[in-house]
Amino acid sequence: MESMAEIERVTWEKIKLYSELQEEEFKKESEPAKEAFRQTLLNELTQIKDNLLQLLAENEQATDIEKLERDEFVIDIGRRDKIEREGEQESEEIRQEAEKTVLRLELLRERVKDSTWEKMET
Repeated sequence: MESMAEIERVTWEKIKLYSELQEEEFKKESEPAKEAFRQTLLNELTQIKDNLLQLLAENEQATDIEKLERDEFVIDIGRRDKIEREGEQESEEIRQEAEKTVLRLELLRERVKDSTWEKMET
């Protein structure tokens, strides 16, 4: 019984589930791989940034005929096309709504005209 006195009581806050311990261990083991992947991505992005800045500098040095405008210097063509399509679609929706409003106002004008002007005696 004397050995029981040597055991320290543990509170519930200090007790961890086995799954929590496994998750912590996994995070510790995968941290170097995640950091290496992150560093690789950062290096690639830095290289892309440097290339882009170099192209922009070359564009600034080009003659007026060869120089590209900022809007023409598009890298993400898919995104540009998507934005253009969305803009065209939104414009079409606005145009259709404007046509409906014009037709409603014309109908209202005709009704007012019929109820007032057309009923007046000459």
